[in-house]
Amino acid sequence: NTDQLVNVDDVVGTMLAEEIFISLDRLPRKPSCSTDPKQHGIWARARSSALKHEYIQLDPPGVRLWMVFDVDRPAGGLEWQSAGLPPPAWSCTNRDNGHGHIVYGLSAPVVGRDLANRPVRYYEVVYEAYRTRLGADPAYARVITKNPAHAQWLVERGPSKLWTLGELADYVTLPRLQFRPGQAPKGGLGRNCDTFD
Repeated sequence: NTDQLVNVDDVVGTMLAEEIFISLDRLPRKPSCSTDPKQHGIWARARSSALKHEYIQLDPPGVRLWMVFDVDRPAGGLEWQSAGLPPPAWSCTNRDNGHGHIVYGLSAPVVGRDLANRPVRYYEVVYEAYRTRLGADPAYARVITKNPAHAQWLVERGPSKLWTLGELADYVTLPRLQFRPGQAPKGGLGRNCDTFD
């Protein structure tokens, strides 16, 4: 019966993705994905389809389960080592130019978008400390990232450890972020939202 045939590559790919992401349940049900977000845009797809694309959305809307950093320089995916930071869950490096994404998994979700929300503010302060230490792109929208389950990237996998914000904060000096009246804080929602604000 052809309805019962299973593509072995799909099964192996799903098992690899499950292992890398710790659990596929940590991904949105219909993650945004793309083959090239700058040229072709992004689309929402079922997880099984999205996992076949080079770029994928990690966090569901309004929830932060991951910290993703875009390091645009050669050996960017390994920058955590020279920055004296803990090993990430994974890093994905572009084989052509060495630019990479570094990803840390959080043990508890940070819910909300409003910087008046203390957990969101704490997340943003820790994120900014890591971004500064890594020299990562401050304009990175954090919506989609290089898919570690795709063969396009050179993937370095770290321990299957999920971090609390407090554990991550132990490796850096937290900046004092002060938001003045009339100054719109960046909420990690992307360049368009930051420009609008």
